[in-house]
Amino acid sequence: MKTIHSGSYKVAQLMLIQLRKNSGLTQSELAEYIGVDQSFISKIERGERRLDIVEFVLYCNSLKVSPAETIEILQQKVEDSSYE
Repeated sequence: MKTIHSGSYKVAQLMLIQLRKNSGLTQSELAEYIGVDQSFISKIERGERRLDIVEFVLYCNSLKVSPAETIEILQQKVEDSSYE
C-alpha cells in the first residue's frame, strides 16, 4: 500500500519543495496563488498531507512549471532512486 511515508513520495515531496524554492516563492506566497492557507503548503512539504491531481496542477501552474513535465521528471527521479 502506498502512503505519504513511502520513499517514492519522499522524492516527490522534496521535488515540490525544490520547485517552490527555485521559483523564489515562500510558502505563504504559493498558498496565496493557490488560494489556500500557508499551513496547507507546510503540511505538504512536511509530508503530513498529499496533493490530489487537481491540487498538483494548481501547485505546478502557480510555480510556472508544466505539470506533465514535472511528472516526467518525478518519474525519472523515482526510478533512479530505486524506491518502490
